[in-house]
Amino acid sequence: MFPSDSVWRQKLDFWCHTLIETVDADKLIARGRGFLLAVTLASDGGNADALIRDGTDVLSPVIESLLAINTTDSHHEYSWPKPFVKGLFVDVGSNVGTVTVHYVLTEGMIPS
Repeated sequence: MFPSDSVWRQKLDFWCHTLIETVDADKLIARGRGFLLAVTLASDGGNADALIRDGTDVLSPVIESLLAINTTDSHHEYSWPKPFVKGLFVDVGSNVGTVTVHYVLTEGMIPS
């Protein structure tokens, strides 16, 4: 049986410090293991796209693909956290204003 959303969020808040990073260009935001909690893509005009990757560069595997259509924002909050193993890299595409990433680190607790 899986805990409810509020239960795992309370446990993560208790054991881990939730980190929030906002970027507007490609950036490695964390190294090591952790969980992706939520992502918001804000368009800067037109259709915007971005990729969240498990690793340290643009060649790393994609764990989330984001698309905001016609200047709208796209918000993804996961009912169950998405794990990452090697790091968290934001690959910004076209027409992106900002990408805001909410995550926790479970190993080393060292953001990049």
